Amino acid sequence: MRKVPKLRFKEFSDEWEEKKIEDIGEINPKSKSIPKKFVYIDLESVVDGQLKEKK
Repeated sequence: MRKVPKLRFKEFSDEWEEKKIEDIGEINPKSKSIPKKFVYIDLESVVDGQLKEKK
């Protein structure tokens, strides 16, 4: 029997759909090569859905 915590917020009273991670995304995708460089995007660099800075 699964224990369900007491409902604290009525907004979360809808039913949840349980999915396996591999059904919604790719885990450790296989690639022939790993890029030597990548773009780092900090959450603080995104404002109103717009990228303001990348490193």
